[in-house]
Order: sequence, then C-alpha cells, then structure tokens
Amino acid sequence: MTDAPTRSPSSSRGRGLLYLIRHVEVELRDGVPPEEWPPTPAGLEAADRLAGEPFVRDLSLVATSPEPKAVATARPVAASAGLELRVEDDLREARRPKTPILERDAYVALVARYLAGEEIAGWEPAAAARARFAGCVERLAAEARGPLAVVTHGLVISLYLGYGVEEWRALRLPDVRAAPTRV
Repeated sequence: MTDAPTRSPSSSRGRGLLYLIRHVEVELRDGVPPEEWPPTPAGLEAADRLAGEPFVRDLSLVATSPEPKAVATARPVAASAGLELRVEDDLREARRPKTPILERDAYVALVARYLAGEEIAGWEPAAAARARFAGCVERLAAEARGPLAVVTHGLVISLYLGYGVEEWRALRLPDVRAAPTRV
C-alpha cells in the first residue's frame, strides 16, 4: 500500500478546480462501523506529507467528511493552506453500517455491484449518495474563491466521477483526483 497520490495534480490558481482527496490508511476494526475507523500511524504521516504537495498552497477552501479518518487527513492540508477546516456531513461515505469486514474479493464484488447501480441491502442507495455528495460539492464550489479540496471517501468519489470498480480499486490511501467543478 502506498501513500503517494496516483495523479499528482498540477498547481493551478484557476477558479473551478476541485481536488477530491481520499482519506489516509485506516485501522479496520470488526464490529466497529466503518465511519468510526481511525487512521493508522502511517496514515497520519501520509496526511502530513500530503499537506506538503504543491497544489495545497493554492487552495481557497478545504472541506471534509466528519469521519475521523477524513478529518485526520484534512486537518494538516487545511493548516498548510492557512485555511479553517470545514466539516460537512454530506461529504461522508456511502452508508453501509451493517456490512461486516469481508474478505477482499467479496468486498470488491459488492462494490462492483454497488457502483453499477445495484441496490445492496443495508447500503445507502448509490443514486442518493451521489446526489447528496454532488449537492454539497456544488455548494462548496459556489462559495470557493479559487481551487478547493474535498477530503472524503472512495465510494462517493467513485460515484461522483462515474468510476467503475477498477477505477475505485486504483484509488490509494490517500489519493488525489483533480477535476473541474460543475458550477
């Protein structure tokens, strides 16, 4: 597992640029809801390194999911950018509270079905998660005076960008994807 972004975004001072940041590595805890999983020590170190990436200095807004792993990723990014961190509930991961920790192949198969639009029992419907997340990103983009960063999670990033399971699997912990805002 690596902690370097797979796509190093170019520095840009242009309005309308969105950096989608996937959170750092976490400690999986069976019986604990995924939204409560904490970052690992290596994940915290990766967040500090991420905060030193060139694109960070141009950010005008940094917002994060309220989940601890996302906040731990976002905090050093916001500090490095000299910005106050915004916590937005609508940037949270797709809800899947009753899903136990599964073998990797079984989980990937579930994600493939989910990203293809299939209803998964106990999971927030994909269309609802995407609409919630996209609406929040659009509100943030309308407020931003320049590039913004959203620290969030793999499933909602994938839903927002229209990724399938292979693109989802390619997302690292952490990872950065640059995209134009839709506002």
